[in-house]
Order: sequence, then structure tokens, then C-alpha cells
Amino acid sequence: MVAASAFVLIALLESWRQPTNPDPSRQRWVTNLGLFAIEQVLALTSAGLLAGYVAFAAGRSPLTRWTDAWPGWVVLVFAVVVLDAASYLSHVLSHHIKPLWRLHAVHHGDHALDVTTTVRHHPLELVPTVMALGLCAGLFGLTVVHLTFYGTLAFVVQLIAHANLRLPRQAMRRVGLVLVTPELHALHHSRRPAETNSNYGTVFSVWDRMFGTLWLRTGSEPLEFGLDTYATARFRGLLGALTQPFTRPDVRPVD
Repeated sequence: MVAASAFVLIALLESWRQPTNPDPSRQRWVTNLGLFAIEQVLALTSAGLLAGYVAFAAGRSPLTRWTDAWPGWVVLVFAVVVLDAASYLSHVLSHHIKPLWRLHAVHHGDHALDVTTTVRHHPLELVPTVMALGLCAGLFGLTVVHLTFYGTLAFVVQLIAHANLRLPRQAMRRVGLVLVTPELHALHHSRRPAETNSNYGTVFSVWDRMFGTLWLRTGSEPLEFGLDTYATARFRGLLGALTQPFTRPDVRPVD
């Protein structure tokens, strides 16, 4: 409910505020929301498998002796930090391991950036994501409650990070010292490879600062979003997005 409310609120704000990278095409929304709908069907299946795995793994890792002795709120904070670190690592790998990149490139193939880009993921990309978070949960004795809390938090932060809104720059730079902001994440969707391969954080930007993957923009020229290798119209529709990972890249100019 929180995630859905945040999505609707940001979508309404985007339609009210003058967008910074307008795209009048309704096809983007159909494609992005269509991918999300299919992903949710897969998520319902994987959620049961994940819950079963977490229950099976509970108490089997020697590291759970730490978390079992901590107060509940400490475990929750620890869970958010650890799961976000795992999400960061998973995101980095998705850019540098070719099969994972071909799936993740669907997210980067959007030629504009708004709240719907948040949910533009190939359904099969859910598989390595669930495996990474499930392994982390089993290792540290985290529960489905911890995973759900982190998932909701991450989704809301990413909705804001992808939002097509003009937000106070100075305030966002202060927030960006700790959290992922639209200014930081927009660079991650740039067509320039050096910018695409940076700013991997999901909730916290501190991982990028710690591991040297943070990129701060210095110029004032408008950003161009998307990927040159998947720039043609055939990848814009729902079917094109679904088949994109299994299709040879096309570098012809956008028509």
C-alpha cells in the first residue's frame, strides 16, 4: 500500500510539475507498466519460494548467533544496511557480467526518465535479485519481515530517484551524501558508458562513495537517456522489451 501510494503521488506530481525530459508517448507507460505486471506474476511465485528458503535457513548459519542476541530494532537497521550492500553488489555485477547485463539493459533502454522507469525491468531479472537477497537473509538469519521492510523502502527511494521532477538542488546534494537522489541516479541512466557504469546505490549512496563508483556531474548540458545499442523503435514496445535480452543489439539511429 505504501509503495503503491508513493507511485501514484509521484506520478501526479510529474503531471503537475513541468517535466525536465518530457516524453508524450503513451507507449512508454504501456511498456513499463506491462513489464511490471508480468514481473509481479513471477514475484508471487518467487515470494513463496523465498519465504520457504528463509524459514529453512533460519538458525543454520553461525552468523545468526549475532542477530539472535540483538534487539529487534537493531536487527532491522542491520538488515537494511546488509541488504542494501547486497543490492549494490548485485547491481554492479549486473553491469559487468554479460548475461546479467542483457537482462538489466531493459531497464536502461528507456529513452526518457520518470516514475515508470522504476518498474521497467525484465521479469527474468527478478531471479538473480531474489537469489542475492535470499542468500544474504539466510546468511544473517533475517526474516521475511526484514526483506519486506527493505523491499518497500528500496522501492520508494527508487521511485523518487527516477522521478521526473525539479527538486531543490542544494537540498538534494545534502541528502545525496547518504541517500540516492534523482540527481545522482539520473547520471546512472545516461547514454555515456562512464556515467552508466556509476552510481549503483539503491537506498544509500555511501556504497558508491566507499568503493569509488560515485560520479558527480560537472557540466550543465542536458542528459540523454537510454542505450545506443538498443535505440531503435523495435525495442520500445512490450514485446520488444521482453525479447530484447535475446535479440542482437541494433545500433541504428533512433527514428
